[in-house]
Amino acid sequence: ASGGCAVAAVLLVRLCATDRFGGSPSDLDFGPKMKCPGAAADGGCSFGSNVALTPGWKNYGHFAQGLLSCLLAVRNLVPGLPKVLHTAASATAPLVAVYPVYNLLKRVSSQADTFAASSYCNNTAEWVCGFLLGISVGRCVEALHGRCHARHGADERPRPHPAAAAAATLAAGMLLWAAAVASALFFSRTWDVLADAGDGGEGS
Repeated sequence: ASGGCAVAAVLLVRLCATDRFGGSPSDLDFGPKMKCPGAAADGGCSFGSNVALTPGWKNYGHFAQGLLSCLLAVRNLVPGLPKVLHTAASATAPLVAVYPVYNLLKRVSSQADTFAASSYCNNTAEWVCGFLLGISVGRCVEALHGRCHARHGADERPRPHPAAAAAATLAAGMLLWAAAVASALFFSRTWDVLADAGDGGEGS
């Protein structure tokens, strides 16, 4: 969970940089989104909306992938969770790291020079919203489950996770931390991209 929170923290810093990019944090608006055929300073860039959670199936899909984080808590519901569901949840939970890593690699390969004003922002913000909601709901369910079983004197000894699933979860956490660090580096590298594009347009 800490890796996903690190991704969220980096994105929050970018969202709040309204003096540099414009936008509105309360609307999940990251300011203008740039698409440039060449270097940003060369001009010819097009600008579009960079707002998260607008209606659209792709946007809902990003959010849904973040919701997989709830499995990080639900898989700990013991003994109420049947073994087959416990195994399935343990195996599926690491998939929560797939989208932010994929999105980072996609934007770095196609929009490295305009990363701070790219679709990485709004798309990953949608995943972050799902991730945080999933973690919150999962922990609440886990807490309520524990209270119910404690009230009835049920055995709450944790069921060990399969070794492969535990290793996959660790790898997923490391990937999310790597994605958070990499996104911070690319944000810093392209922090002045809008100003550079403006200067280039004025000089042409």
